[in-house]
Amino acid sequence: MKYSNNVLNVLAILRCKGKGNGWVIDNYEPNMSDEILSKKLNINIDDLYNLKEDIKNDLNQISEYVDGFIALGDSDFPIIDGNIFTKKILKRNKNIRIAKKSDYPVFLSYKGDIKLINDKNINMAIIGVLDPSSEIEQMEIDIVSKFAKNETVIVSGLALGCDSIAHKVALKFNTPTIAILPSTIKSILPSQNSDLANQIVINGGLLISEYYKDAINFKEQISRYVQRDRLQALFSDMVILTASYSQSDTDKDKKLDSGSRHAMAKAEEYGIRVAVMYDEKLYDSRQFNLNKDFINKHKNGYDISEINKNIRNFKIITSQNAEFILNKFKEYLNLNS
Repeated sequence: MKYSNNVLNVLAILRCKGKGNGWVIDNYEPNMSDEILSKKLNINIDDLYNLKEDIKNDLNQISEYVDGFIALGDSDFPIIDGNIFTKKILKRNKNIRIAKKSDYPVFLSYKGDIKLINDKNINMAIIGVLDPSSEIEQMEIDIVSKFAKNETVIVSGLALGCDSIAHKVALKFNTPTIAILPSTIKSILPSQNSDLANQIVINGGLLISEYYKDAINFKEQISRYVQRDRLQALFSDMVILTASYSQSDTDKDKKLDSGSRHAMAKAEEYGIRVAVMYDEKLYDSRQFNLNKDFINKHKNGYDISEINKNIRNFKIITSQNAEFILNKFKEYLNLNS
């Protein structure tokens, strides 16, 4: 069986009106009995039983596509001391700001090595636009290559563009990579990256998703992209923006992707370090507008050349300094281990 009683219980809760992730965190105890759970949910125990049978049927429909389902209460679920973060983040970063409870994942489906979100890896999330220029693409390849060659797990969202580039660089260097999906593992989105998803698993990486059923409409699917973005931050030690459009760009043209802003905002909310790619020669590119916004936000009166030295939680990464920043970050994590 690929799912535990915790999985069935948590998914049953989420099917009840008005009960979300925050309610699960506050009210659920591992392996809670049907009698207690039905009382907490204020539903008939027979209705709870039928609800769990429906969930079993749904899980069985995609079980051949996954390696397992885990939920709050399972021993391998990424939780410690009531806070959903990888163990290393809570241990290493004493200034972590805990996410609001509704941001905590309480259920995951996965394919591949689930230990990648629990082990003491250095997980670097790479995010960015769907259509990077050739210059930005090459710069990302140069930087991510330095991370991949230094035993860093690359985290991204399997989207086209910068996400795909990051995953492919990891594969090139035989480095595990984690893809966090806005879809079920059965129905990979975007479908063009189904083969890439398979290669990630074959190479010892991991696919994870909070979903076991397809979105019922476009609005729900858009919401899933936003939810995926916050998981990229939660399961990473640092979030790196390769390139993206600013809020004002998106306000003028709704077609310009905005997922990078969501992930960066969540990382800062959680107290996770953020960084942006930078190249003076590309600085006038509109695809660097979000990068420029973050640089201006964090400058605090410093010149660009002084930011990395004087600001701890924000870094500017170039092809030349990427390895240096990674090594300094490793030193910091070791000091807090």
